[in-house]
Amino acid sequence: MRAPFFACSLLLLALALPALPLAQETTSSSPPRPIQEPLKSRSELLVVQASVEDGAGNFRGDLTQPQFRVFDDGAEQKIAIFDSIESPAHIAVLIETSPALYLIQSQHLAAAYALLDGLAPDDQIALATYDQSARLILDFTSDRSTITRALDNLQYFLGMGDLNFYDAVNSTVAWLPAGIEKKAVVLLSTGLDTSTPERWNELQRRLESSDATIFTVGLGGSVRNYKQKKSTQNHQPTFERANQALREIARITGGRSYFPSSPNDYVSAYREISAQLRHQYLLAYPLPAHDRRMHAIEVRVLSDRGKVLGATGLANGLRVFARQSYLAPAN
Repeated sequence: MRAPFFACSLLLLALALPALPLAQETTSSSPPRPIQEPLKSRSELLVVQASVEDGAGNFRGDLTQPQFRVFDDGAEQKIAIFDSIESPAHIAVLIETSPALYLIQSQHLAAAYALLDGLAPDDQIALATYDQSARLILDFTSDRSTITRALDNLQYFLGMGDLNFYDAVNSTVAWLPAGIEKKAVVLLSTGLDTSTPERWNELQRRLESSDATIFTVGLGGSVRNYKQKKSTQNHQPTFERANQALREIARITGGRSYFPSSPNDYVSAYREISAQLRHQYLLAYPLPAHDRRMHAIEVRVLSDRGKVLGATGLANGLRVFARQSYLAPAN
């Protein structure tokens, strides 16, 4: 049964991805094409992307490898690869283009450019949209004028039908090339989904085995706080369920979730996302096991004298943003 859409708001902008050969860029006159998953080779390294924030909300970019410690299920791991903030990021931006967003798109377009302005010049950005399915609009490029034209030419779906958010995120993450590179996804979405719970379960498994950081920006402003009546249909989309999904996607991948209610809130969120991406460290260590089970990850930051200044999951001291678990592959 087709579920109705709910009002929501906003536009789009960035997310990071790896450095494999780039596909031919689409142009504004080229029809969008479905996202396809590339061939991937299994790596024996577990990649963790981490950013460190101080008590004033500033991201630290002056840390060195000896200050980091990584623990896998409580056992300290030897860091095989350390990459500092200077390395460029590959960022994939996935934007919802549902009918409700068409009505308010112009309100958030200018604010969305704040994300682009905050990224490094050599960061690579790809653009995708979704309603019933995900479509690649622009392959990775660092050409800001090309990205701006692609944003200006976004087309919003004006019909009625299903909104497959979970599948769109799943296919976007699967599309990211494998490799030891800084990569991220920025989701601009209401988070509403009309599919069955099984689709969420599939997305969760994908996120648990991916090394991409995902930032979620909840569209819809104050409408998200509207109390919907209880539905007798278990799969009826609600903002309450959408909020939970957006927060969980960010939590699993070590990202952040935002729920702006004004144009200024969008600008602040985009600037914070771009700042975190600019100050992200890449840590990689040998995969300790192929046991197809969940492993806990903890990243600690030490002072020059070995004192713990911050860690994932801690609210005091320095705050470390990184995934806190992963699903190990099978043999």
